[in-house]
Amino acid sequence: MNRNGYYVDFIGNTVTVSKKFLMKASEIGSPSYKTMMKLRALGMPIVQEKRKKPKRAAKLSYQKMRHYITCLADAQTYLLQFEAARNASRGEKDPYGYMLNWFEDTFPNHAAVPEFDENYRIVNTPANYANNA
Repeated sequence: MNRNGYYVDFIGNTVTVSKKFLMKASEIGSPSYKTMMKLRALGMPIVQEKRKKPKRAAKLSYQKMRHYITCLADAQTYLLQFEAARNASRGEKDPYGYMLNWFEDTFPNHAAVPEFDENYRIVNTPANYANNA
């Protein structure tokens, strides 16, 4: 779609227009109206563009959070913190958002390649580790 709100596809033999362009073209005498008349004169079918829905990121469920925590070297401590944060989140407007923020703040490298200790448990690197070193 070009910045004018329409696209002429000569190969597909169609004219694709945006919703915004259609709204402007509905005003008789406007520049968009005059452009629409020229596009209709081409004799091609005029179709409205289909908006693609943005892809959502995979939801990190409580079960996945808990499973990640059980793989950590200090799993018991973090599980207690997880449950405490989960109880605190119940009083929030968005409990899941609260927990997701807590999890990402506590485990900033959860999506990265893990570092293991001698017992093959994941080592958690704190968020501000580089600043403290």
